[in-house]
Amino acid sequence: MNDHQIAFIICTNDSVFLNESLLYLSLLDVPEGFTTDIITIEGADSMCAGYNAAMKECDAKYKVYMHHDVLITDRMFLHKLLDIFDSDERIGMIGVAGAPRLDINAIMWEVPRVGNLSSDKLDHMDFGFHEDQIIDVDCIDGLLMATQA
Repeated sequence: MNDHQIAFIICTNDSVFLNESLLYLSLLDVPEGFTTDIITIEGADSMCAGYNAAMKECDAKYKVYMHHDVLITDRMFLHKLLDIFDSDERIGMIGVAGAPRLDINAIMWEVPRVGNLSSDKLDHMDFGFHEDQIIDVDCIDGLLMATQA
């Protein structure tokens, strides 16, 4: 396992979205001593299948799974990601939107959520996230998920 590598794993079926996402990734500040890798998956049977195939082939300790239309606008994202994982080794996965508790239906969008995201298709969505907080959740939205091995 490469403890100093961060891999971005992106399932895509649209090169326009992918190219813009890659542009934003190229602008991120990479922490000293770390490298990044970008793995794109096209034509997967499902997003989960694509993510799993890439995960098995990738030896990066840190993996960021994201939709091809996600644009990471915070240039210090990687520093913050590592800070969160370094703060508690029990943290295995983080995201930008999630649900602290699911109800019996287990549908995240029908219960109170935490997080913060912007979209050109939706109004800005602030679910009460404060950047200096780490909030335990039952589930996170798959638009961006980051893991540490």
